[in-house]
Amino acid sequence: KDYNPINSSELPQEGIMMVRLSGNLSTQELDDLEVILLDVIGAYNSSDLDVDVLGRGVISEEVSSIARQAIAVLLPLAIGLMVLILIVIFRSLRDVLVILSGLGILITIGWGMGGFLKIPYTSTTMAVPVLLLGLGIDFSIHILIGYKRELAKTMIPEVAMKINLSNSSGILALAMITTATGFLTLMTSQFPMI
Repeated sequence: KDYNPINSSELPQEGIMMVRLSGNLSTQELDDLEVILLDVIGAYNSSDLDVDVLGRGVISEEVSSIARQAIAVLLPLAIGLMVLILIVIFRSLRDVLVILSGLGILITIGWGMGGFLKIPYTSTTMAVPVLLLGLGIDFSIHILIGYKRELAKTMIPEVAMKINLSNSSGILALAMITTATGFLTLMTSQFPMI
């Protein structure tokens, strides 16, 4: 039932107040201010008054919080499944550790470059480790299987790796280019990043 000030037999039960800040605050400062306001209002407990804050900063903080929780579950799950699949494929702990150490280095370099280039930590960038695992595992498997195949023929590790890399480098480069092109198409998307 809506509140009618002319025929006001009842007091209003709900209301909305919109605050628009003007000035020279940057978008990031406004987002931070919304999160601070949410904390301040959250500290005010009253059974008579229920106040919610909504804005881009609050929504962004909530999305980031949910993404952090999801990544905390997905990354260990992805690593666990990957280890299980690698054990089934190779049946050798040494081969599994070689692949996982390479992927660990890849993720470390990816995060390091993100920090070095000052890329903000958002819900999108939180997915990078899972993407790197997915994209890096197939290259690792191809290289290791090719190396083992060539090693069985030549019995000389250096020659086997050289032959393997010369045979598969073009294919892996093409796969890398098509994957990078696929991700670069996201730059033309009309939808903003979260």
